[in-house]
Amino acid sequence: AQWNADIKIYGAWSRAYPQKSLAVFAKGSEGFNYKFFPNLSLDNFESIVLRNSGNDWNSTLLRDGFMQTIANDLDIDNLAYQPAVMYLNGEYWGIHNIREKVNLNYLSSHFNVNKSSIDLLELEGFIIDGNNEDYIAMTEFLYAKNLSDNANYEIIKNQIDIPSFIDYNLFQIYIANTDWPGNNNKFWRSRTEKPKWRWILFDTDFGFGYMESYRHNTLKYATDPNGPEWPNPSWGTLNLRKLLENESFKTQFINRFSDLSNTILTPENINTILTSLSSKIANEIPDHIEKWNAFDLSNWEYNISIIKNFADVRISYVRQHFENYFGFSGLQIVVINNNDLNGGKIQLNSLTIEKNNWYGSYFIGSKIYVKAKANPGYEFIGWSGSSNSTEDSLEIVVNELVDLKANFQRKSNFKEIVINEINYNSNANFDTEDWI
Repeated sequence: AQWNADIKIYGAWSRAYPQKSLAVFAKGSEGFNYKFFPNLSLDNFESIVLRNSGNDWNSTLLRDGFMQTIANDLDIDNLAYQPAVMYLNGEYWGIHNIREKVNLNYLSSHFNVNKSSIDLLELEGFIIDGNNEDYIAMTEFLYAKNLSDNANYEIIKNQIDIPSFIDYNLFQIYIANTDWPGNNNKFWRSRTEKPKWRWILFDTDFGFGYMESYRHNTLKYATDPNGPEWPNPSWGTLNLRKLLENESFKTQFINRFSDLSNTILTPENINTILTSLSSKIANEIPDHIEKWNAFDLSNWEYNISIIKNFADVRISYVRQHFENYFGFSGLQIVVINNNDLNGGKIQLNSLTIEKNNWYGSYFIGSKIYVKAKANPGYEFIGWSGSSNSTEDSLEIVVNELVDLKANFQRKSNFKEIVINEINYNSNANFDTEDWI
């Protein structure tokens, strides 16, 4: 592909490196008609970033892209990642990470919203595009009101996309990003199509950090009411601090962390992603090193091992931080069984369990929510194990081992109808006879 484009050096601190990040802007209205990112359906871009990996430049060359890839499975607005080799005027220029650029076009194309309706803000509510009046008013409301009052919480629920907000904060806490929330903090809404605020994950280079950052109590840090102007000022922790005053939000926040700690954030899953991404660039690292003389191969391998070690142990530390912060006394096993996968599935908090047998660890004293959902032609007939209830929904306080089986059976009077042909949109004068 070939385009006319404008290019400028990109990045605040990383522009000091000999290999620069570049922002590339398409000239004209057609944009870059190319599928840069295999995992996205988008094939047209107004601009892209050729990133040198930011603060991670002389470390792994994939840290932010790796974390953004993990976030693909979360309810977070994140930035696609694709490593590439660049040649500049025919000269080898090493590994650059192709990235999306946070702007109105990114939001419009991903969420099918009108650019003129978007408010894109950063930090304390500073305007990038649109206006900030409603956000500032919400901030003043949070400062003034007690969110333990459910009426106040309902007002905020109408302004913040709560599930996304929870995933965003839990992920920043998990990765121990200490260049946030007093920096790298952008959020947006569409005043018409998507009127609730959502936060954008970007520039996470401080996450999965060096040495013993896996010990960092980022939960305490992200809720500190008196932190320094950088990196965790009072305004940066306000939203999460205030929302945690509400019992409903707190339960949802804790349960979502437990759900993720048993699924997406397990060491096995994280290391699978790391291995996949590091293997894609491993063969190119020697040539990149020769070009920039920034580090050696053993240094790159060591820094990859730093990330792997973080993945191996981080979740156990964050669980301990949650126990201390919320006053729990350890973990207990929750076992979910299904007598017939054809019969239905089971909802556990935010998770949909579609296995015969599943188990995870949940905090002792926490309250979990379980629901059996029958498939068409089947009915739920009751639980066995820790409960014999015939109600499809259960609320359980985890004190001892929870071992539940959902029992489904086929409806005796259920008949299947197979439709194998449909006559679509025939002429009004045509006799369709018995066709649908």
